[in-house]
Amino acid sequence: AQCKTIGLGSTPCGGPEAWVAWSNKDLATSRLPALAEQLAELQRSRHAVSGMRSICRYLPDPGATCTAGQCTLKTASTAN
Repeated sequence: AQCKTIGLGSTPCGGPEAWVAWSNKDLATSRLPALAEQLAELQRSRHAVSGMRSICRYLPDPGATCTAGQCTLKTASTAN
C-alpha cells in the first residue's frame, strides 16, 4: 500500500513523459510530488515557448507493486 506512482515531466500534448514507482514510507520522499510538478511546469513552459509538438501518445499510469521489497511499476505480468 506504500507503493505509489508519479508522472514525471510533461509532453507537448499533456500528460507525463514517464511514470516512476516510489514509496511514501520514507519521509525524504515527501517532497517528490512537489518536485515532479515543478519539473512538469518547467517542461510545459519550454514546450509553449518553443512550439514543440509530439505524436500525442497517451501514457497511462501503470500502477505500482512491491517486488522483493522494492516499489516497481506494474507490467502486464504483474497487473493482477
